[in-house]
Amino acid sequence: MKKYLLIIFTVCTLSTTLFAGNPDRIGEGGAPELLMNGWARSTGMWDLNTARITGIEAIRLNPAGLSFVNKMQVSLAQTFWFAGSGVSLTQGGFASKLGADNVIGVTLMSANIGNFYRTTESNPDPNNSLGSFKPSFFNIGLSFSRTFSSRIHAGATVRLISENVENVSSFGFAIDAGIQYVLGKKENLRFGVSVRNLGTPMKFSGDGFSFRGQNPDGGEYDLTYQPTTKNFQLPALLTLGASYDFWLGNEYRCNGGFNMHRLTLNGSYISNTYGKDNFGLGAEYAFKEMFMVRAGYKYEGGNFNVDTRTTIYSGFAAGFTAEVPFKVGGPSLGIDYSYRHTYALNGTHSVGLTFSIGDKENNPCLSTKEKEEEKAKDAFNSETVKKVRISKKEKAELERISAAINFETASSNLTTDSKETLNALIEFMNKKKNAKIQIDAYTDSVGNEDDNLSLSRERAFAVKTYLMDNGVVKDRLKSKGHGESDLYDNSTEEGRAKNRRVVISIR
Repeated sequence: MKKYLLIIFTVCTLSTTLFAGNPDRIGEGGAPELLMNGWARSTGMWDLNTARITGIEAIRLNPAGLSFVNKMQVSLAQTFWFAGSGVSLTQGGFASKLGADNVIGVTLMSANIGNFYRTTESNPDPNNSLGSFKPSFFNIGLSFSRTFSSRIHAGATVRLISENVENVSSFGFAIDAGIQYVLGKKENLRFGVSVRNLGTPMKFSGDGFSFRGQNPDGGEYDLTYQPTTKNFQLPALLTLGASYDFWLGNEYRCNGGFNMHRLTLNGSYISNTYGKDNFGLGAEYAFKEMFMVRAGYKYEGGNFNVDTRTTIYSGFAAGFTAEVPFKVGGPSLGIDYSYRHTYALNGTHSVGLTFSIGDKENNPCLSTKEKEEEKAKDAFNSETVKKVRISKKEKAELERISAAINFETASSNLTTDSKETLNALIEFMNKKKNAKIQIDAYTDSVGNEDDNLSLSRERAFAVKTYLMDNGVVKDRLKSKGHGESDLYDNSTEEGRAKNRRVVISIR
């Protein structure tokens, strides 16, 4: 752990030394498209979520967040830059898990700034017969991220940059790198550091710079001249960020969530080599990690004074996300939108689609198909382990533990007494090193059947999660919710209480 903290401290120290906002050099750097973010989720908080950003969008702000891709993800986004100006961004990305700890990703970005009429000094009329041309700004990034531990995530991106204006072009490479550090039992506190757009100097070249001129030797023929162009630097920047999650409501372990409601506060400081420093705060509210709204404000020096501001943006941004699974625990499709306010024109609007395939392992949002449940159960039971023998006394103790597991009304929150009871089960697991536990949860038949099935799964997983959080290896645990099946007499309170049971058994 000390090693990882040293790495973070070193990156922060070196980055702070290398980068410092320099407003005197505004406009001296090139490749401005590297500063244009068109992903709708991150721009809804004005790029202030460096510490918590995850998935494909992390490649733009902090590639360490790519490591949170569960299995596979595909994203597309379209941005109308300064709506009414005719400028737009098109972005796409793909990410896939490699083994347990590694993720690779590819992103593409194309900036469309419209068509321009071709004019000359002697023919400046745009309605002439010289036609038009369309500049092309394109880059492709290849990213790799790795989870070093549950707390440390790191990633890097190598980006190819291509700019083409008529028959003049420029090519270069840039490198982004970042770290995310996660703290807290519910991963509440996160820190992020990223360095972006470190790369080779670029310069334009091509036939567009050549011209015919008089022969300096006085000959009767002209010569073609090709002037030497000057290099320009990439707009490198450093970002330091932090975030904190407030988990509220009933427990809801699904899609990375811990409770039904999440309120996240984000803060970031951004140092630009060719511009003013930025800093700001943002907030995001999420319900079941399915419906999210967010807003942020990013401040740049002199932004409140019309005579001193150097940006068209006011600093305010907002957005929302709806991410709905096709089936319980299955693939999901997210729809995103963001808006960034500008002093002129009609703001910048971004829309996006994200398709994700999650990892069902240890996720209570499982498919309701019995075939898949039985397949998982068979895989759990098929592993060759030394047979565990338990005495009558130990069997009775397991029955006592099962009977003492209770939850708060209509929720999957374990009661305090139940947690103390489960501590005895943890001691049992520590003694029986080869033991595997099957956790089965049931409900009574009061209420909707589908809701009861979901509640039973969440309760079984809540028990499993408590055991894992207290040192029991997840491979030794299996949870399953049965809903209203195997009912006792449901007409009496005693029978309904018996139906609301959790059964712990040795496998």
